[in-house]
Amino acid sequence: MFSTLRPPGRTLTDLPRTHIPNPRFTFMLIGYARSIQAQKQPITQIKELLSAGCQSIFIDNNSGDHLERPVLHRAIESLRPGDTLIMQNRDRLSRNATQTTILLGRVAQQGADARFLHETPRAVPATSAP
Repeated sequence: MFSTLRPPGRTLTDLPRTHIPNPRFTFMLIGYARSIQAQKQPITQIKELLSAGCQSIFIDNNSGDHLERPVLHRAIESLRPGDTLIMQNRDRLSRNATQTTILLGRVAQQGADARFLHETPRAVPATSAP
């Protein structure tokens, strides 16, 4: 029955190589989710990252106040040139602007990019009118 679905004598190995994707030239979307509560998994973040097309998601249960986060560093080290690290918003990376700059620099050193699903607008300082 199934032999009528393909020409006789043809197998998958007979297909031209152009039909097989080369993983070396495939860019990945890698997600990073963080929740400070160990017992509370960041389900909302994970769902949004999956909806955004992330093929791999790193889940961290550490505070964003420091740089000693092994899961985040593994996520950054897994990036290849052309990949994109995706997070729900900027504070998932770090709550400190200096640390955010350092971490985004490490992502750039890997040849990758970072994107935030919900970009938080920065507060514009109020100026006094003359």
